[in-house]
Amino acid sequence: MNSDQNSGPSRNSPDRRLVVLLVVLVLIIGLLLGWLLGGGSYKSDDDSMTATEESGLVEQAAESVTTTAAPVTTTAPPPTTTAAPVTTTAPPPTTTQAPVTTTAPPPPPAPTQAEAAGCWFDAGPLPENISLNMGFQADLDGVAGEEVAYTYFNHDLGKWVLRAEAVDGSFSSEWLIQDSDMVFATDILGVVDTNADGLPELMVKVGGGAYTQSIGFAVVRDCEVEPTRNLEGGVWTWAVGASVQNIGGFECTNGYVRFETASLTEASVWFVRSYKNSLNGIVWESTGAAGSNYVGETDDDTPPFESGYVCATLPSMMVEVG
Repeated sequence: MNSDQNSGPSRNSPDRRLVVLLVVLVLIIGLLLGWLLGGGSYKSDDDSMTATEESGLVEQAAESVTTTAAPVTTTAPPPTTTAAPVTTTAPPPTTTQAPVTTTAPPPPPAPTQAEAAGCWFDAGPLPENISLNMGFQADLDGVAGEEVAYTYFNHDLGKWVLRAEAVDGSFSSEWLIQDSDMVFATDILGVVDTNADGLPELMVKVGGGAYTQSIGFAVVRDCEVEPTRNLEGGVWTWAVGASVQNIGGFECTNGYVRFETASLTEASVWFVRSYKNSLNGIVWESTGAAGSNYVGETDDDTPPFESGYVCATLPSMMVEVG
């Protein structure tokens, strides 16, 4: 039995060495395979990296194309952005034309002199066969604007006519002087204000004789020219001048007119009449003051006053008419 136990280990030693050798071979083979496989793997990685790089280049190229194309899209909007100022610039014509609409309606015309006076009268055009005197231009009715008054002789009628008309032509009026004739010219002597009411009167020579002239007053009221009258309604005139036996005259003073006449009597004294009248509208009325009228005689043949008239005239302008 001891013999069998000593022979057992001797037989197992070669088998163990064989196993070790096989393991070493397997390891060597495994290393070789690993190296071979590792080299192929590295090649695949290089290929993969190359492919990836190419893919990246493609993508970069694509991105470059996309990025390059984008500016076209980005550049295109400026026309839209540039067009907007055109729309913004267009409104100024509308804004500029607004004042035209505001200023377009002309202001309403100023009222005519007839409209301002609230009246109307039209004497028509001047006749053809006439002789004209110079005119006096002033505010004769106290309403806005001036009037021109003048006389002319109508050869067809053989009478003088006093005519007044608005400077703007909106009214005209005439007074046919019945007692006039061609022998003694009818003239406007001046523009006065006998009663100091601010409304002028026309002092007019309406006729005359060898030594005297008849003077009356006329007014322009409500678009009409008309003579002043006495209390009975007759046209008022006053004889002014002097002869051997008669004297006449008047004076405008203190808002009234003092009219005087004197006649030489057989006793070689002057019989004197004096009246103080004031114009009320178109009617001459007594002032009513004590001593306004006087009748008496002088002590001798010395004339008690000078013939003629004394009346301060208002500013006016002489103009040619016709």
